[in-house]
Amino acid sequence: MTNEEKALRVLNQVGGPICDDCLVLAARFSQRQTANSICRALNYRGLIKRTRSLCSACRKFKIVNEYLNDKPSESIEAQIGKEKIEQAIRPWYWEGNVQSVLVNWLVSHGHRIRAVADTIARSQGKDIVAVDSDGRELWVSVKGYPEKSAHIQARHWLSDALMSLTLYRDENSSVKLGLALPDSFATYLNLAPRLEWLRRAMPFTIYWVSDERQIRVE
Repeated sequence: MTNEEKALRVLNQVGGPICDDCLVLAARFSQRQTANSICRALNYRGLIKRTRSLCSACRKFKIVNEYLNDKPSESIEAQIGKEKIEQAIRPWYWEGNVQSVLVNWLVSHGHRIRAVADTIARSQGKDIVAVDSDGRELWVSVKGYPEKSAHIQARHWLSDALMSLTLYRDENSSVKLGLALPDSFATYLNLAPRLEWLRRAMPFTIYWVSDERQIRVE
């Protein structure tokens, strides 16, 4: 059972809102950050509701997590399984897979996840919003690689990602910026060095995601 499934099962069994601290104990996570990151991701995927309210376990007024299920007959494993299947039938360089690998990598490197856009539903907003160990926010624009008209479409997608980063910078001058791309594709690899002038004017990190689910930071 994955940590996500553990969290959902506990929230389902509790039947009421509980805070991260109580969830850590109930799900037997090793640290609070695990519960926090998982619940933020589940919230933005619409599987739980995360609000400020009274915790049904410790009876303290805190940020709490509450299980949501629009289809009561559907099991937790089925809900998680649908997402895994959706990702599995897509190529590794699909945007949603690139995003998922980077989110897991960020969490493993001490980041808290605040927001993750639903790529399947094509939801609006920033693809990833994370907070590093120093408390500074990171906003990431994620792109996959197209299967049709690949070279031309990839250039359009990269342009769109760079425009997003420009708008992020205009919105907030203090956040860190990131661009996530699938590794090993010549179009992106050849264009990246030509962005150095832009990266000097508007610094951003490039996260290259490989088909082995590894991250190369540039």
